[in-house]
Amino acid sequence: MVKGLARLRSCLRHGRTAKCAGITLRELQWFTSGNAPLDRHVRFDLEDSLGIEYDESMGSYVIAGPCVLIAKKPMALKEVYEDLSKGGDASPCEIVPRQGAADPSWRYVLINMYGDPPSILMTLRGAKITERIPDSLMNFDGIKQVAPEFYRDVVATCARASREPTANTREVKDFVKRYEQHWVDCAWQSERMTLYAVWVPRDAFAQDAASSDCT
Repeated sequence: MVKGLARLRSCLRHGRTAKCAGITLRELQWFTSGNAPLDRHVRFDLEDSLGIEYDESMGSYVIAGPCVLIAKKPMALKEVYEDLSKGGDASPCEIVPRQGAADPSWRYVLINMYGDPPSILMTLRGAKITERIPDSLMNFDGIKQVAPEFYRDVVATCARASREPTANTREVKDFVKRYEQHWVDCAWQSERMTLYAVWVPRDAFAQDAASSDCT
């Protein structure tokens, strides 16, 4: 098996992914098992739509992001997170609305990268893996209250991204663009060693500047 494809297999909805890629289910399964290659152009399209890339230096497929992830298996989650965050160089936090009710079915973790746009992790409420999130994600930063509008945008983005495999990275990139200016404002200033890299927009947190978690 090509290195990296083992955890890719655990993240795919094979039937829908194959259909969107214009290949058969068997072709996709053979490819992710390392038993047969794909047509070059099909492989490039598949990599782009899934937000993955082949890292020549590592000789492995890695998650490129940004994307929406769904937590299913603890080991797969840990490995994908470490790929995405380049070894844990991130400050993930669960977000909840400052006012109003949270989603009754899912919890949302914003994986804040240092210098890169964020990805979003969905995890089912009440599931065993959900209780293990703090231990599975290196540098987990707890639960943060955010503006209701921002929370609703995260929920809506995840819903659209989950409709089909090719929508995933597209929807998250659109989400990032909507907050691009906030991302610039919160750029990481490494010389001060502060958490300005945490991507959640400044005004997504508490209303007054004194309680903002982005400073």
